[in-house]
Amino acid sequence: MKSLLTILVSLLMLNSLFAVDQLTPKITVNGTATMDVTPDKMLWSITIFNKGPELDKIAAENLKIVQETLKILKELGIDEKSLSTSSIGFGENLVYRRDRDERVKEGYYATTSVSFEVKDLTKYQSIWQALSKKENIRVNYAEFDTSSRIKYQNETRNNALLAAKEKASSMAKILGAEIGEPLEINEVIYDDYRYNRSNCNLMFTDDTPGKSTLPGKITVKMSVSAAFRLISLAK
Repeated sequence: MKSLLTILVSLLMLNSLFAVDQLTPKITVNGTATMDVTPDKMLWSITIFNKGPELDKIAAENLKIVQETLKILKELGIDEKSLSTSSIGFGENLVYRRDRDERVKEGYYATTSVSFEVKDLTKYQSIWQALSKKENIRVNYAEFDTSSRIKYQNETRNNALLAAKEKASSMAKILGAEIGEPLEINEVIYDDYRYNRSNCNLMFTDDTPGKSTLPGKITVKMSVSAAFRLISLAK
């Protein structure tokens, strides 16, 4: 009985607080800020892919290609600590046959993913050229990033909060009011924590590896939603 009474009292208190909150004059705004940052590293992802009629043979071939690829990367000065490989994956190699209007099995395929980090941005062209010579390597992406990502995100988030406060204050002033203390603050979370890949540009103007690589800028973007108490200045 005591437990039931406690629950009822708690519900009444919550309802009361909710009602008070609903009656509180407030203004809710969004604030967004961006910061352009010079990248200081590249993140690479590649896939080793091969196929054939016999599973054991393509597995052995895949392992050989992976070892050769790792050797090439190490020779290019890639830090071994930044290298990581996935376990080998297998699947049926299905090929569409127009005459039969269906996909038929033609042996198997094997894949292994390799990822690594490069801090010397001038190595871009030499890495790309070395990998492109290997028939069974597919480059998934090579994107710029910064080792100070959290620092820049924090700074940009602070600017987004200031933008939200300034927006709320400006809107309140037009209505003959001012803002009070913040009542609620929420960060808008983006699906991709990394930066806009389209802003990372690469250019080569001669045959010297990496000589004319222009990394451009990466854009850090943060957004917040904030609610402030609205105080009327009317007398």
